[in-house]
Amino acid sequence: MKKKGKIVSATAAFLIAVSAAGTGKLSALSGEDVLNDSVDEYQQNIIDYVFVKNYISGNIDLSDEFKKKLDINNDGVVNIMDSARLKQRILDGSQKNPQVTETAVTTNKPEVTVSVTEQAPAVTTVPQTQVTEVTTSVSSGDVKVGDYVSYSGEVHFTASGNGKVVNVSGIFKVVQIISETSSQPYGVQLENTGWVSYSKLTGGKKPVVTAPSEDIFAGKILRMKNVSSGKCLASTGTENNSNIIQTEKCDSESQLFRAMPYYNSGSYRLYICSSDKPMVVDIVKDGENIAEGCNVQLYDAVDPEAQIWKIQSAGNGKYKILSAKNPDVALTVVGTSEGSAEGKKSDSAGNVYLSKYTGKDSQLWEIEIS
Repeated sequence: MKKKGKIVSATAAFLIAVSAAGTGKLSALSGEDVLNDSVDEYQQNIIDYVFVKNYISGNIDLSDEFKKKLDINNDGVVNIMDSARLKQRILDGSQKNPQVTETAVTTNKPEVTVSVTEQAPAVTTVPQTQVTEVTTSVSSGDVKVGDYVSYSGEVHFTASGNGKVVNVSGIFKVVQIISETSSQPYGVQLENTGWVSYSKLTGGKKPVVTAPSEDIFAGKILRMKNVSSGKCLASTGTENNSNIIQTEKCDSESQLFRAMPYYNSGSYRLYICSSDKPMVVDIVKDGENIAEGCNVQLYDAVDPEAQIWKIQSAGNGKYKILSAKNPDVALTVVGTSEGSAEGKKSDSAGNVYLSKYTGKDSQLWEIEIS
């Protein structure tokens, strides 16, 4: 059986970790910790996948440090996207090494004994959703498997509603449709996202069905140069509240940002490359509002509302960078001077802030993919 030994070891690792925790609150354990042995990348991915799946389904809790390790999607939380990316890594690894067997991975390895005390919490696995009927259309002609649909709202980890819930907005591919029942009220599965109810998806009307355009920025490192000033978007530091400005020096990591997709929404978090921590371009809210005049800063990836951006073409190789929460406002520079760490107002020379999008050059950016 392909990779059987490694999967067994990964499961043992999970049980040992929960047993050691006693209360069910896991410490910052890794695969290496619980196996007390070196593991290769494939086995580490399996171990991480086990933890992510059980955390999302509500079986276990995790320490904050361990959550950071398992945040494969780099969006500040452990969620369905982390599970999907780990699953793909495991599938890719299995294809690369199809001949690895249980014997190959257990030879000369120390014996692992799993001991769960009476005080330790029972570890259970959430059963797979029981699908009694799979169709390609729940209501004639409205939605079928393979369609791309517009959706904004809550997405559930399972068709029954068990596990974590996340909020998403964007265009998603329908990968499965099942009959909705009282025990399974969520009948439409969106790719790499989760389950939603048919009525929520359609709103009683035929949804927008369109394939998303090619995502040219996903996962790429970007340098963004303002059309008006010719200066680059940059951070004045790598700590929380570091001001975002424009600068003439476009040759360092403080001007490089990695665009990481937020689910399948066509939006991104912009992670600065000069920090080892997950620091992103963030909006300083006006109370709870994202509006014209709000300043822009660097901050930990903790608030999707203030940290998700839409990068849209404005024609002629120029782009506008809009708040995904309020797409009426765009990243805008003040004048053509160099910005400063202290100049955080909407009229501070060289500062970057939000203003109502009108298409002026100070709101447009030329983007270089590094």
